[in-house]
Amino acid sequence: MRKTPALICLLAAGCLMAQTRGLTITTKSEAARAEFEKGWLCLDKQRTDVAKIHFEKAIQQDADFALAHLGLGLTTSTYPEQKQAISRAKNAAARASKMEQGFVTAMYYFFDNRLNDAQKQFQMLKKKYPKVETFWYWSAISHYANREYEAAVQEFMQVLEIHPEYHAAYNNLGYAYRDQGDYDKAKQVFIKYTELLPDEPNPHDSLADLYMTLGEYDKAIASYQAALKADPQFSMSADKIATCYLRTGRYDEAVAQLSDMVKSFSDPAVISAAYRRLADVYAGLGQSSVALEECELAEKTDPDTSQQAQASALAAKANVWSKAHRYEQARPLLEAALQKLPRGQQSPFIWAMANLEAEAGNLELAEKYSIQLQGLAEEQGLLKAYATGLNYLKAVIAREKGDYATAIAAFEKGGELNKSNPLAYRVDLAKVYFKNSDNAAARSALKPVLDQNPNDPEALLLLADLAIAEKDPDAADKSLTTLKTLLASADDDFYLLQEVKKKQAVAQKLQK
Repeated sequence: MRKTPALICLLAAGCLMAQTRGLTITTKSEAARAEFEKGWLCLDKQRTDVAKIHFEKAIQQDADFALAHLGLGLTTSTYPEQKQAISRAKNAAARASKMEQGFVTAMYYFFDNRLNDAQKQFQMLKKKYPKVETFWYWSAISHYANREYEAAVQEFMQVLEIHPEYHAAYNNLGYAYRDQGDYDKAKQVFIKYTELLPDEPNPHDSLADLYMTLGEYDKAIASYQAALKADPQFSMSADKIATCYLRTGRYDEAVAQLSDMVKSFSDPAVISAAYRRLADVYAGLGQSSVALEECELAEKTDPDTSQQAQASALAAKANVWSKAHRYEQARPLLEAALQKLPRGQQSPFIWAMANLEAEAGNLELAEKYSIQLQGLAEEQGLLKAYATGLNYLKAVIAREKGDYATAIAAFEKGGELNKSNPLAYRVDLAKVYFKNSDNAAARSALKPVLDQNPNDPEALLLLADLAIAEKDPDAADKSLTTLKTLLASADDDFYLLQEVKKKQAVAQKLQK
């Protein structure tokens, strides 16, 4: 995980924007200032690659330029570079204005995932400099990162009161509305954003994200393609086209899209990420050996060699084995990943361990890791940020214990928490209903998933289970045949193939 969790979610949403109006800029070089302002404008438009070049040029002109170091920290692609940049910004701020010192301190906390501390600092800055939109903007961003969406909405609105044409605020306001489930307002705001910057890629990407949330995948793909037309190297849009294909069961097209990214993009970090996503796709289709090869390619291509990157590489391989239900192979990889990181950076890997142990039936260990994750989130002030992950663990553990009422309530809550992908937990919910002998509820939970993706492997397997339970061998055979076709290239020992064989045998007995 080469970025902190807060920055990961913001990068995924295209939210790392900036604005300097009203902000003091201390530098001993006019040339450095000019480069910085160009970089900040590019950052504002999500052109992080170009912004980085300008920030580097600014630092070449003035090595003590605090805000240029901060800007560089917002555009780096590796964790060590990010940490070094924010550390240099903090040191250089001692020679800058009090305003800049306060801003750099707040951003230092933000980079370190200390969102509560960042908020306190932003509150002081807003009180002292109420007309500086930068502080309202980043305060809103920190609320958004901590899933405090209503507070984020109010502060983005305050930014727009100060600067009505500030396009970055429209972008992030749209995401805040989306994640509250207010999709109509989100659409209005994103359309306004595209009108402000029609020739930039990020507005089209943001509108596409909303279309994907709404399940309007053809519109989403068209908008992502519009972003790529504006900038062919805008990797987020290319990656999310693959996501559209995956969510609609077009797996061959997803593989083709990600394979094209490997060939078409110049940034090694983007290429590495595409290999890793290919690994995940192949793992889900039972091609574990191919998936592991993709993991190796991702690791070789990744420009980040930090402990964090090494931990992520181990976790990617663990994910391949977990998807194959080969937990004994996955466990030591995740344990090794945890050992590479200080406690404050372990949260995503602790979550993965808890989920692995729950799926493997080791419920005491799963609960131990879940409690550990909750404690760490409390320490960091990130309980809201980890609410969805903790709720999912609660649901899985309850399901494996046979506490179906608790599991159902938790999975339903998961759908409410995850407004950006409301169908994310529907198959899990359907499985619990089936285990609880409520076949009608299971089918109802599955329907929107299958309407969107008739080739979802886990959903097809559950459909077969439902058909067998209802003594309908023809329906069971139909689902199993579709699933077997999807898994035509799967490894012989892949667990889903084994399940298909078992259920086909049961269906054949029903036909006699």
